[in-house]
Amino acid sequence: MKLLIAVGFLAAVAALLIFAVPDSDAGSDDCEIRYSGVLPVQANLVFADGPEEHSVKLSKTLSKIMLEPKEYKVSVRSPEGLEYYSTIMEIDDSKTLKFIAAKFSTSETGWKYGEDYSVQYIINHGTVNTVPVSETQSGITIVTCVDDNAGIWAVPSADKSVSGYSPVYKTFTIKSGTSSYRFRIPPAQDFVLTVPAGSEVMLGMEALEKKDLQQISPVSCDTDGTVTVIVYKLIIGNTYGIRVTGETFADYCCVMKMKAGLKAAKVKTLEATAMIRGRDENGFAVEAGGEVYHGKNLILATG
Repeated sequence: MKLLIAVGFLAAVAALLIFAVPDSDAGSDDCEIRYSGVLPVQANLVFADGPEEHSVKLSKTLSKIMLEPKEYKVSVRSPEGLEYYSTIMEIDDSKTLKFIAAKFSTSETGWKYGEDYSVQYIINHGTVNTVPVSETQSGITIVTCVDDNAGIWAVPSADKSVSGYSPVYKTFTIKSGTSSYRFRIPPAQDFVLTVPAGSEVMLGMEALEKKDLQQISPVSCDTDGTVTVIVYKLIIGNTYGIRVTGETFADYCCVMKMKAGLKAAKVKTLEATAMIRGRDENGFAVEAGGEVYHGKNLILATG
């Protein structure tokens, strides 16, 4: 009886020791990433750290993977390697990633995607070169993640532009349970910009730092050798940034909000010493080249 008790005791100790041994494959600082995907296509979720990749299959079922805390390129790919989604993500804590297919379309009556307008998009302020899940006349569908910030750049066709429409930029926060997002492309009005001949002009929506995606093309551009007159179609209520550069003068930059009746703007350059005289009933007063210039806003540029 004593022998049996001793053996049983030793077995219990051995079992306890085996149970207490930590898993050598999992680091104590690893982050638990829970993930799922409600998508109309088969896809894998990939966490890439340089050449090393961790790939798991996406499904409606919430699953998990343990990852070392660091920065990853997170992407959703088809079994054939098509990239539906891509973003840079800092993994420093446990989190849940829920991927959904989001459809974007205009609410303008009778407009067809691919014929009347096209769409470019960015995710979380990055540059996106991914493949849409689908593109039909009713809109474009892309893979997104809940809580993503999706920027949509809708560009009217050439025919619609001639009819008086201009590109628009809208941002959406992706919400769980919401798979369809719509935006307006309202009519625009003429905005005439007159600049010295030979100037380079950039006009973009909302902010100058977004010019790569949001630059707007002019409707017409004519010059007489001294000045260049450029006509844009801009939307009332939207904010635009303008930058004019040239070899013989300092850059001119401003941000403006388009208003009804705001149809013409001129950029005049001169080489002279300027003196700020103060502010009067006509706005700011600046003397340069023997003349006094007035303006509601004062923008200083040196070069």
